[in-house]
Amino acid sequence: MSKYILLFQKHRQMILNVILVLVLSQYVIRETQIDAVFKHPAIIDVTFFIHNLIFMIVILIRHDYVVVDRKWFHWLVCLLSFASGLFFIKSSSSYGSITWVADTINLIAILVGILSLLNLGRSFGIIPALRKVKTNGLYRIVRHPMYVSDILFKIPIVIKYFTIYNSVVFFVSLMLYVLRARYEEELLCKEEQYQIYRQSVKYRFIPFVY
Repeated sequence: MSKYILLFQKHRQMILNVILVLVLSQYVIRETQIDAVFKHPAIIDVTFFIHNLIFMIVILIRHDYVVVDRKWFHWLVCLLSFASGLFFIKSSSSYGSITWVADTINLIAILVGILSLLNLGRSFGIIPALRKVKTNGLYRIVRHPMYVSDILFKIPIVIKYFTIYNSVVFFVSLMLYVLRARYEEELLCKEEQYQIYRQSVKYRFIPFVY
């Protein structure tokens, strides 16, 4: 076996993490609006910058998986949900006087995202995989706070750039996250610790609702 193949196998996760960071970095840099953070700082810009910084660090240092989902359809659902924000069309703003509604939801999404990333830590993943079961912080309230954050991020987009098309994209994205959570739990339930956790935390996204 080639020494390069052996080297890749040994450092596979680190290599994949670096590649993923490089792939995502262009989108993150564009969305973060670095100039606004340093020249005209606002709470949303600063917190979003912190969120994206933590996001990239978590990807870079995450654990290798113990078990990973091998079903191609599950992979497709997860990748589409993860990238669903790219399908919105931001042509012209139509939200006018309700700016504060979109901004408030956006700030909540950022804060939930930061806390979720910190709680999840090195167990972060895109494809359903077992790394280490996390039950701390927001994971004591719902089983998928990271997905809640992702969904909340999309609501201000629909408010700001409301069209039938964007509304459909949001609904499809929501359904993809519901499926993604189910597929992830199917895999994680192979771990006894997660079975116990799921009995303790009964709701996926919204306490007492779902």
